Amino acid sequence: MPPKKAPVKRKVKKAPAKKKAPAKKRAPKNQKGNGIQSRSFQLLTNTYRRGAKALGNEKPIRLLENGEYHYGLHNFTGPGTKIGLEKVLNFPPYNNIDNCSRTHDIEFNKAFKLPIGSKERQSAIRKADEKAIECYNKFPNDNGYLGAKAGINSKMRVEDLSPALFRMIMGEAYRGSEKAKKEQKGGRIKFRRNKPGFRLW
Repeated sequence: MPPKKAPVKRKVKKAPAKKKAPAKKRAPKNQKGNGIQSRSFQLLTNTYRRGAKALGNEKPIRLLENGEYHYGLHNFTGPGTKIGLEKVLNFPPYNNIDNCSRTHDIEFNKAFKLPIGSKERQSAIRKADEKAIECYNKFPNDNGYLGAKAGINSKMRVEDLSPALFRMIMGEAYRGSEKAKKEQKGGRIKFRRNKPGFRLW
């Protein structure tokens, strides 16, 4: 009998692998939704501010930068002040209360340049808050007195009640992480946007 031929192995062509679609870049947790929220607030408040000027309000009124959340027509009272920008720093305060807030922003900016996690840093932040309250109390009849004082007092209460919770709400900039330190360009302090239902201002 003739020898049996070995079966020929047929090469099976593999189907070309499907290319995966590039993964969508996700914004950091502390920035999700911030863009739309901050831009919307900026649009609304600056429309209000332009209207106040048009109606004859002669006090110094600044159009807010994106990310600033300020009380009424104030230029410094409220979180997110971009005090590192020269045009913001040199703009005159709306009134005495706003001037207290401006000083508070300057002191805060200095505190955030101190060593990360140091007692000196935390002490400087608390002193800035206490000085702001003392300053506000000198002008109880000025516009913004109650709102400004309530904002700082609420911040200190939550910070004392649960420092960990407060740092979580405020984000990396307040904790003083290395990442946040690199993000502080031009003196800007980036805070986490307050979660729905919980406001410090």
